[in-house]
Amino acid sequence: MASTTNQPNIPSANVTPSTHAAIHSSIHDDHCYTDVVSPKKRKIDPTDLPTNVAAILPPEYEYKCIEFEDLPEQMQHSFKVRFCVKDITCKEEVDNWLSKLAISSNIKYNTESGGRTRSGKRVSFARWYICQCKRKKLTKKQEAAKRKAQEKKQLQKQSHPMNTEPQKLDLLSKNRDKKTDCESKMSFKIFTKRTSKEMCEVELWWNHNHSVNSFHLQSFCPILPSTKAAFENYFESGMSASETFHHHETKLMQDSISVMLLADRKYCPSLTDVNYMYGKWQLHKKGAPNGQSMFKTLTTTIENYNNKNGNKGGKCFLQNFEQSDNSEQPLIVAICTPLMSRVHQRRQAGEMAFLDASGSLDRFNNPVYFMCTHHPAGALPLGVWITSGQSQKVTRQCLEKLQNVLLPHAFGGRGPKAGPQIFMTDDDSGQRGALSDIWKDALQLLCTFHF
Repeated sequence: MASTTNQPNIPSANVTPSTHAAIHSSIHDDHCYTDVVSPKKRKIDPTDLPTNVAAILPPEYEYKCIEFEDLPEQMQHSFKVRFCVKDITCKEEVDNWLSKLAISSNIKYNTESGGRTRSGKRVSFARWYICQCKRKKLTKKQEAAKRKAQEKKQLQKQSHPMNTEPQKLDLLSKNRDKKTDCESKMSFKIFTKRTSKEMCEVELWWNHNHSVNSFHLQSFCPILPSTKAAFENYFESGMSASETFHHHETKLMQDSISVMLLADRKYCPSLTDVNYMYGKWQLHKKGAPNGQSMFKTLTTTIENYNNKNGNKGGKCFLQNFEQSDNSEQPLIVAICTPLMSRVHQRRQAGEMAFLDASGSLDRFNNPVYFMCTHHPAGALPLGVWITSGQSQKVTRQCLEKLQNVLLPHAFGGRGPKAGPQIFMTDDDSGQRGALSDIWKDALQLLCTFHF
C-alpha cells in the first residue's frame, strides 16, 4: 500500500484501505451474476437494526427496526425493512435525512412523479420516493413535448446524408444514462400521535437491479458539503472554474489511493458541476449578472470605491441602462483609478493620448474603451469606460462622463475641459466625431496600423 505521508490535503476524503478494497470489489460486482435466493422472513429484536441495513443508513440518527424481510437477490443482497427514525417531525428534516442517505449509500431517492403528499389528523406527512435509476412517469404535456423533440431530432438526422448510413457503436461517446427501471422504493410517514422516537416511519425496498458501488453510478452521487467548501476556498483565492477543476484533479492524482476517487462525484465533481458552483458563488459574492439587482449591487460597489479612493484621486461614475419604446439610455461606467490620476500629472498626458476599444469581454459584448498616453516606460492609462454602444452620440456621452471623474490637474495640468494637444485613433468615425465635439482644438492623427 502506498505511504500516507505524501498524501494530498483532500478535504474530508477519508480514504481508507477498506474503502480502497470496496472500490475494487465494485468492479467485480459489475461483471458477475449471483444466484437467486428464495426470500425468507426472520424475527428480530425491535431495537436491533440488521448490519446490512445499518451500513447504508446515515449514522447520525437513532433507529428502531420494526420488520425485516429478505428478498430475492439481484445485483447484491436485497431486503425489505420497516423502521422508525428518531427526531424527524417535518418535510424539511425528511429532505435532510434523504440527502445524507445519498452520501452514505451512493443512492439518491427522488420523489415519485404524480405522487400526492398526504396530510391529515393521524398522518401529517406521507410521500413515496423512488430510486434515481427509475424513470419518472411523464405527464401528458411532458410526453407531447418529448415526442415533438424526438420527431425534430429524427428530421435533422434524415436531412444529413451521413445519417442515412447505419450508426456504429462509438466507445468514446459522451452519452451517459443511469436509468435501469430500478424497482427500489421508499415510503415516509410522519404520525401525529406518537412519541418522537416512533413519529417517523420508513419502509424501504432495497432491491436494486444495478450495482450500488459501481464507478458509473458514483458519478451521479451528490457532492459532499466538504467538497463544496473546498471549491469555494479555491474561488476565494482567485481561481476560475477551469483552473479549480484541474487543480483539484491534480491533487487527487498525486496518490495511488485517492486517484480512485476521480470517478466519484462526491469528491471530484465534473467540469459542468464546477461551472455551476462557480456561477452560484459569483451570484452570492458579486450579485446578479444582469437586471435591476445587478445595477443595485454595482451602485453600492461604486459608492464604496469612491469613498475609499476619493482622497487618492480615484473616482467612478455609473449610468444605468434604460430602454423604452421611444428612447434608450446607454450603459456608461467611467473609471479613473488612483494610478490614472497620477499619470495625468505627467507632461506626456497633455501632449498626446491614444484611444481604442476592445470587445467580446463579456456575455453582452459591451465595448471597453481605453485612453492611454506615451511614456519611456510604455503606454500608461489615462481613463477607461464601459458602455453599451459605439455610435458617435454614445461615445460623446462617455467622454462627458469621463471629464466629470477627472481631477483639475488632468492632461498634464491642462484640465479636463482642454484635453491633450493630440489624439491618435483608428479609422472609427464615431470616435473621431465624438472627440471633435468634446475637444475641438485637439489635433487628430490616424494610426498607421489602421491607415
